[in-house]
Amino acid sequence: MKLPNRILLQLAVTVNPAFRTVSVAFAQSGSFRDRNLAEECEDGKDCTSKKCVKSLEREVCEEFSDEITNPFGGNNVLKLRPEFYRASDREDFCIKFDRGKKEGFGPCPGIFDNIFVRPSTENSITSADPDLNGGDGSTYLHLQDLSGGSLACGTNPEYTGDWTFWAKQSCYELCYEVNMLYDGCHKRVPGCKPNSDGTGYYYEKNPTLVLQGGAPDYLRAVFIPNVVVTDKDGPHSGWKKVCAPLYPLSDDGNLPSNRHGVWKFSKPVNVLSGSGTTLGLPSPNSEWPNLLSNVQAIQLPVDFTANPAERVGYDNICMTKTEACKPMNCEPQPLCYWQYEWMCQHAKKFRWYHRVVEHLREGRFRTFSRDTCVCKVLQERCADRCQIAEQEFLAAILNEAAGHVDPHCCVKDCDGETQVEEVLEQVDSLLSRSSRSDFECSHALHLLTGINQRMTLCDGRPPTPTKPTAPTPT
Repeated sequence: MKLPNRILLQLAVTVNPAFRTVSVAFAQSGSFRDRNLAEECEDGKDCTSKKCVKSLEREVCEEFSDEITNPFGGNNVLKLRPEFYRASDREDFCIKFDRGKKEGFGPCPGIFDNIFVRPSTENSITSADPDLNGGDGSTYLHLQDLSGGSLACGTNPEYTGDWTFWAKQSCYELCYEVNMLYDGCHKRVPGCKPNSDGTGYYYEKNPTLVLQGGAPDYLRAVFIPNVVVTDKDGPHSGWKKVCAPLYPLSDDGNLPSNRHGVWKFSKPVNVLSGSGTTLGLPSPNSEWPNLLSNVQAIQLPVDFTANPAERVGYDNICMTKTEACKPMNCEPQPLCYWQYEWMCQHAKKFRWYHRVVEHLREGRFRTFSRDTCVCKVLQERCADRCQIAEQEFLAAILNEAAGHVDPHCCVKDCDGETQVEEVLEQVDSLLSRSSRSDFECSHALHLLTGINQRMTLCDGRPPTPTKPTAPTPT
């Protein structure tokens, strides 16, 4: 028996009393030549009058001393004023070097490969110059400088790639530990100074770290810490921990900074090609998001003094979540909330609304055009099955934009560790087809129902497999 559309809509709202998903998409209210017509057809008002019909299709509803191997590495110790302030959809990484492996690190190619990059437990380190190499039996990445340009590059895809997810959270830091094992100092090395008891010379260094971007711009950002390290002859020997903030640009366009230091752009260089040619002036701060979307290498400097004899240890290079990270929210609002309680006509007044605009305009979801009238879709009272699916889909998008549900929330009734974001992609592939069928729309509704009911969300934790049970007789 085929039910009337209005009954199907009522059933859909009843079955999905807590539609809970999110992915963002909005646009800005369109401008029409006739001012009165524009007001009448404004998003959230009467989008169905005969006077407006012809305008709907085009309506937009708003809403080292060397610049490359040791950038900014002069002899002066930087005194920065302390301030207390996921590659997309990936697990936070932590490079520990605790298995006697280099974890994807090695000499940067070409003119930068004048360096030994080895696990600290390798025989060639522990048996030779143990005093200089810090052979204490612990495991870490050991770097030894040689004559010429020296730079270590880490290129493992487990920690390179798109870092946008982590940056958008505004609460992640890239932390690393460093130990100046031997600085190569003696009385004839520039910048070295005698220690207080006259037993040796030391060099003070801010242990920088470099992020290398890929083609076409080859951006490079250097974190300049206010932490100071020296070898055992100086006052700042031993392991030091540095945490570099991976936040968005500040409101005034500055690169991120925190209690440990500040990021700064250096001149672009395609280091991974082995070339030392700089490509123009230091990049502007506005390139920060572009760099983080295409991190090709983590680079570790070792060329600190004029004597090519330095030994440096690095360890625990980790993407670290700070206390500022908010817990994942998996409490979406049901479709009926967006249809009857939320004031759609005031959408542009909500601070999160711009996210919906961006998603629509950037074509994140093929189901909707950049000119989609969100309010008109939500307020359709005689919707057919596919239109109901679109309404539920928009409710999910609004939930994500408003922060009611995190795209990384797991869904219990999906196979494996399916997340809200992945389900939305499946729904979009079903509803965006030009010749979609009722079956495909029903499948999309089923997927959305699994997300929108609170009981099916597991707050970001992978679902626990359960044994199948016999169906309850009805």
